[in-house]
Amino acid sequence: MLLVPASISTVQAQDSEIPAWIKNNAGWWATDQIDDSSFLQGIQYLIKEGIMVIPPTETSGYSGSQGVPSWVKNNAGWWADGQIDDNSFVSGIQYLIKVGIIVVEQEQTPTPEPTELDTSTTSDFSVKKYTDKPKFTKLPRFNLEYPDDWIVYGYYHPTAEVEFADKDDWRTLLQIYWYDDNTLDNRSDSEVLREMKEALWEGCTAQTFEVGVRNCTEIEMITEDSGVFYTNDNRKVYFVKAAYTLEWSNYLVGQENSMMMTWAKIYGEDGEWELSTESFEHVFDNHYDKIIHMIKSFSPRV
Repeated sequence: MLLVPASISTVQAQDSEIPAWIKNNAGWWATDQIDDSSFLQGIQYLIKEGIMVIPPTETSGYSGSQGVPSWVKNNAGWWADGQIDDNSFVSGIQYLIKVGIIVVEQEQTPTPEPTELDTSTTSDFSVKKYTDKPKFTKLPRFNLEYPDDWIVYGYYHPTAEVEFADKDDWRTLLQIYWYDDNTLDNRSDSEVLREMKEALWEGCTAQTFEVGVRNCTEIEMITEDSGVFYTNDNRKVYFVKAAYTLEWSNYLVGQENSMMMTWAKIYGEDGEWELSTESFEHVFDNHYDKIIHMIKSFSPRV
C-alpha cells in the first residue's frame, strides 16, 4: 500500500514525544508550502489521537482568534533545520495551546487495550483459493481465499508479493507484503495500533506532486473500526481503517477522489505480513465484507 512508509521513528523531549517526520511538515510550514490552518489542524489531530504527546499545558482565557506569532513559525523552521532542540519547538506548541490557537483535551487517561473487532460478514459470494508459489522453495508461504469475480493483479507495485483487484481498472486493490525482521517484540496491542496510525499519517503527508504522481490530503483514522481480530487459524490481526483524499497527476487528472484504506498486520517469528487495501469510497462498503474475508482466510506458513 503506497500510504505505508517503511519505518517509524520518534524523538523524545522530556515528557513529550514527537514523530520525527513532523520535522518535514514544520519545514514546509515555515517556508509557506502549507498554510497555518493545515499545519495547526494537523498538530491538533496528532495530539488528539495520541500520536504526538505534549506535556500538560495550562490554558488561558484567550479566544484563539489571534494569529500565530512569527516566533512560533520561526521556531518550527529552525527546528526542522536542526538549529534548535525539540524542547524549543515544543514550547511553541505549548504556547499555541495556552492561548487557544490549538485546542486539545488536556486530561489524558491511559490508553486501554483494544477490544476485539466484530468482523462478522453478511455478504454471500463465491471464492477461489490462492496458494503462493515462490520460485526457490517447495513449500507455499501462504494461501488465502478471494472473490471468484476478482482478478490476481500483480503488476501495480513491484515489492508486493501478490495483488488482487475487483477488475483491471480497479476500484479496490489489495496488496500483500512480507517484511523480514519486523517482529512484534514486547509491544502491546495499543502501541502497535498507534504506530500504524502514525505511519499512515506520515505516508499520506509525504505523498505530494512535488515528489511523485500522487497527492494525499485530509487523512482521518476511523478509530471505531480499528483494533484487533483473528484469522480463521487464530492468528492475531492488527487492523486500521482510514479515509483520505487522493489526486493523481497521471490518472483522473484534476479530480479529487474520496478514498478508503485498510491496513492489516500479522506477525510471525521472523517478520510480518501486511495486507493493505485502497478503495474508492463509493465502492468500499460493497467490498468491505470481501476484504475482511480475504484477511481472515489468510494463512501464512512463516
